[in-house]
Amino acid sequence: MGMRTMRPRQPTTLQDLLDREGIKDCLYSYCRAIDRRDRDLLEEVYWPEATDDHVIFSGSAGEFINWVMPQLEKVEQTAHALQNIFLDLIGNRARVETYFTAYHRPITGGKPQSYTLGGRYLDVLEKRGDEWRILRRKVAMDWLEENPAAAESGRNVLGITLETHSFPTDMSYEIFDEA
Repeated sequence: MGMRTMRPRQPTTLQDLLDREGIKDCLYSYCRAIDRRDRDLLEEVYWPEATDDHVIFSGSAGEFINWVMPQLEKVEQTAHALQNIFLDLIGNRARVETYFTAYHRPITGGKPQSYTLGGRYLDVLEKRGDEWRILRRKVAMDWLEENPAAAESGRNVLGITLETHSFPTDMSYEIFDEA
């Protein structure tokens, strides 16, 4: 099958480093868009002809967005975090494997559930002009953990006011809207 050991090309120019940062910004924007339920931002991380194979959904990026936004309404809270970002930059294309951990707190039958899951985003990104976006995404799920104790614990165990909100009411939007 001719599989090779994947080792990314090392950045050799300042532009390579800028491109790597642009790719990371796109990946981080995806997480923010999902966690804040920000449809406009989510649309900006994919090229119009992009595809997304997201384990239980496979289709165009537009179809994925139309599918996932109502799904997120059933989830009280999500938090996506990226870890290792392994990327191979080849001109205006990049092959990227990004490890993620995601916390999901869906409400099922009026009762909160709590899951932590981990996997990898396997992406092909493309740069057009100065902008990097996802052209093709496949999600590989590596593990899933149900957290019944966390689901039963309630929202305010420590007496802390939780500030998780969706677009546009999340307080983070106030910071970015400042002049």
